[in-house]
Amino acid sequence: MMMHRTLLALLLLLPGVALAANHTIPTGTSSLNCTTFNGGVNPGDTLIIDGTLRGHLYLDDCFAPPENPILVRNDTTEPGPVVLQSNQDPIFRCRDCINVIIDGTLGWSGMPTDAFCGRDADGNLSEAGCGIQVKATGTQVNLVYTPGWSRDVTIKGLLIDGQGTGTGIQVNDHSKSQVGCTDGAQTSCWKEGFVLTENVIKNVREEGMYIGPNWSSGSAGTNVLRTKDIHVYRNWIKNTGRDGINLKSCINSDCSIHHNTIQTIGTRDDTQGQGDGIAWLEGGGDTYAN
Repeated sequence: MMMHRTLLALLLLLPGVALAANHTIPTGTSSLNCTTFNGGVNPGDTLIIDGTLRGHLYLDDCFAPPENPILVRNDTTEPGPVVLQSNQDPIFRCRDCINVIIDGTLGWSGMPTDAFCGRDADGNLSEAGCGIQVKATGTQVNLVYTPGWSRDVTIKGLLIDGQGTGTGIQVNDHSKSQVGCTDGAQTSCWKEGFVLTENVIKNVREEGMYIGPNWSSGSAGTNVLRTKDIHVYRNWIKNTGRDGINLKSCINSDCSIHHNTIQTIGTRDDTQGQGDGIAWLEGGGDTYAN
């Protein structure tokens, strides 16, 4: 034991060596900036969403290197999942997030051992194990949104219930452009590296997932952020007003949509031709086992 303590003390004295820290987001906190919250959220740190019922939550400027991402999760010591319930638009936002993992698959106290979220490896479906839940209470409310220069973000283990409104997960920002863009510490000319997996999305008025710029913003041009390296798998999407999954502008890139279950789509009377289970526009990739 003495040797371990001595080693730890020596490590703390070394320049550039820092231990990962946990940062709890209190139930009364609706927005934070990772550069200043609780003294600063560093690479490898974890943000814990406190409580079981709270309102909207906005995370800004959370960035880390690929080898040491920031984790965002529910409090696994609570007796149930955390529910973000609001009429705010959007409800859950991660803006300018780079190398961030939002993970609701880690469970909670007393969760059944066989519970899981989304679609498992055998094709079974469940929403009993979704540790982060996002629910709309208003009209025209979008639910989960990753605007700004966000890239290399994983979203998993979320139950997203529009209760008749909004888009489930939205990955774009029409205020950003590839024109004059440089790939620096906080910016990239692409919406890239998104992994959307093991989520349940239901009861939305628009798309279950809307990834990439929309047509009216010139999705094939350079005045928007196009997409690359997008991977969507093992999600359960049901009861959408328009497309189940809509992926745009994945050009000359590795994108894939596979092993998803999509049910009851295009329920609106005015789908305007956007009532497909999976829609690829201005680009393409691998689609299989859906």
